[in-house]
Amino acid sequence: MSIENFASKEESYEFELEQVMQHIVDCYNLILVSGAKLPNDENEIRSHLVEGYLSNSTIRRKYGIEDYLFDSEVGVFRETDFKQVGRSDIKVALKSHTFDEPKKCFIIECKRLDGGTDLNREYVKEGVKRFISQAYPTFLNLNGMIGFCVQLFDIQANTNQKINQHIQKWCAVGTVTPIVQEIFIEDFEHTFISSHRTTSSQKDFKLYHLMLDTSSLH
Repeated sequence: MSIENFASKEESYEFELEQVMQHIVDCYNLILVSGAKLPNDENEIRSHLVEGYLSNSTIRRKYGIEDYLFDSEVGVFRETDFKQVGRSDIKVALKSHTFDEPKKCFIIECKRLDGGTDLNREYVKEGVKRFISQAYPTFLNLNGMIGFCVQLFDIQANTNQKINQHIQKWCAVGTVTPIVQEIFIEDFEHTFISSHRTTSSQKDFKLYHLMLDTSSLH
């Protein structure tokens, strides 16, 4: 494969992931205006988002989500011996790729955030670090994370300072660069990207981070 074709392929996957994140934000906005009240629970919030909206046929047609399939709590298997090593919060199948090649999908990990040390640490140790260690597979050199911000706090400062401090503390030198703000969804500022390298295979990949303020839902 030529360098030009490789770059074009990478850009195509990035566009796909940005579309996926756009659909998530669209459905998140629908939840906000619905008046729904949800428990302060990661699984409950994620399931409401995926099962109630991203997998809802009427919403999928109206918002053009039909090129993607969203599944929650899907088994994650090690690529070497196919042993199950955990479950992913959200698996996204792409009509343009996955339907022909099932391994080509995005994995999105969800974590609660409240601006405090414990949940910031978990976002890194049980989220970012799992992708670096390949506990979660990276099939397309791209994956995503969603932070459900269950209390009011400064999302920008929490991400740029506090979460990045935990990345420096818990992730091996050379496996990660800091999370930086990068707007990839129009009229939505809480979007970030970080770059990584897996510890075993030395594979470079990116994580797209989406911070959703769900504090009004609890």
